[in-house]
Amino acid sequence: MAARIMRPFTQKFFLPNCHLWYRPVVIDELTSSRSKMRGIAGNIVLIDIGITKRGLDDIGDITKILPQCDPTGTLIKQGQELVKIEWDAHVITTADELYHAVWENVNGVFSISSAVDGILAATIPSSVTYIDDTDVMATIATSKESITLAIQQHNLVDESTYHRMISRQSPGQFQDV
Repeated sequence: MAARIMRPFTQKFFLPNCHLWYRPVVIDELTSSRSKMRGIAGNIVLIDIGITKRGLDDIGDITKILPQCDPTGTLIKQGQELVKIEWDAHVITTADELYHAVWENVNGVFSISSAVDGILAATIPSSVTYIDDTDVMATIATSKESITLAIQQHNLVDESTYHRMISRQSPGQFQDV
């Protein structure tokens, strides 16, 4: 098996309207002479995709994680759905002056799609029932050019810009108080 030397592609990028983060990692070199990727490794980027804390504030209790692709080298197109997260929660619908609350059960689906073309390297296992904002939901092998194009086409922003943008939004519907 080929050993990889990896380094960050400079920074994490954020897709504000979906509350997703993208963390590219460049594969600098492959140490096996048998590797088919020798010679092009510097152009290959693994991009991890996850959900931001603000995105998680819109998701109730996870009931199912459903990978939408076979993670064994599937060709992925930009915009293709990678993972669905089914969730449910309780919300207060009404309350009277004595603080008697009426609760309603709500459910939904949070979808994670790819911002780049590439090859699917992995998705989160369906057996997972709890995630946080550090968990990788999917990993895609792509090119530096594809990342650059995604930054331009999808208005991916840096972390400080993302935090400024979400500070002006209302909190997520299930944000912990």
